[in-house]
Amino acid sequence: MTIGQDFRQDVDRMRDLESRRNELRNCSDCEFVEPEEFLQRAVSREPLMRADDPTASLLGLIELATGRRFVIEAEKMASFSAMIG
Repeated sequence: MTIGQDFRQDVDRMRDLESRRNELRNCSDCEFVEPEEFLQRAVSREPLMRADDPTASLLGLIELATGRRFVIEAEKMASFSAMIG
């Protein structure tokens, strides 16, 4: 595989990732949240289930009572985690 092909594949993956994220941004039962809220929900007592979306590189939680999905970009969570140490 050449450098040009690798670059083309990376561009295609990024396009797919952004396309999937945009779909979810327009979904009425999905909410993008900040790291603090995601962590608060993850450790709360409310019944939740993991709902990650690897295609979009998102971490997710589904609120079982309502079906509402809370997601955060994996890179945003990683930089937040690095910041708080």
